Amino acid sequence: MPVVAVNGIELAYERHTGGGDGTPPVVLVCGTGQHSSSWTMFGLIGTYTAAGHDVITFENRGMVPSSCPPPPWTTDDMADDVIGLVTELCAEPAHVLGASLGANIVHAVALRRPDLVRSATMVVGGTQFVPGYEPLMRGFVELYERGIDVPAPFHLYVNILSILPPAARNDAEQIRAMEGLADTFVAGFGPGGQYGQIAANVSWMDGGEERITELTGMQVPCLMTAHEHDPFFALADMRRAAATIPDCRIEVFPGISHVPTDPDALTRLNAVTAEFFAAH
Repeated sequence: MPVVAVNGIELAYERHTGGGDGTPPVVLVCGTGQHSSSWTMFGLIGTYTAAGHDVITFENRGMVPSSCPPPPWTTDDMADDVIGLVTELCAEPAHVLGASLGANIVHAVALRRPDLVRSATMVVGGTQFVPGYEPLMRGFVELYERGIDVPAPFHLYVNILSILPPAARNDAEQIRAMEGLADTFVAGFGPGGQYGQIAANVSWMDGGEERITELTGMQVPCLMTAHEHDPFFALADMRRAAATIPDCRIEVFPGISHVPTDPDALTRLNAVTAEFFAAH
């Protein structure tokens, strides 16, 4: 993968060519521990290039082969990375889409540099975290600060919350199927990467209610997608955040936890976001 030097680090990226004259580029911002290759699995890259968009994907700081500067970091640090990447790689304002931590990053980028952003799409994120999630993330950071690796069962627990809706969390067979995913949550991190990205999430938590109220200053059109059973970003908070933004559309996906794995949900996500880009 080629790299771009921004904000004192290097980010590994790929450009997927759509070839549409006059069609704005799309920049995709990953969430915690997310590989940029997952955008292909979700079908988004093919959907957007088919519509003529050039699509830029990249590995966030902390994910190899991008740089892994010494942690902790803040969400603002990661937003500075994206601002640098868009400035270097995009000749015009881009549609910027992020998921989870990536949505929080998009929130920050769009507020600070609306001149770089044609539209902002925040997938399951971009608002405040639910208070009940904070002790777990702060506990993770405390372990990292003490030099202790977080045990695999904790990662499994986060994966269960992320992927399984509430009823499925009582299904022993589905829980066993999740056990193989515990290692994948940490597989792509470089040294200190997991500590850094979770610390960035904690820095976002420190903003509390301000993460919603500051959205009154949003100057670009926004799309928010929310999941009915998301344990990290409450549906009610996503609705409040969308209502706070001057120009925002919200799409609610029923029956889904944090990570959309249902094929119908992914098909809808592709269609909704592509339609939003075409309208702006």
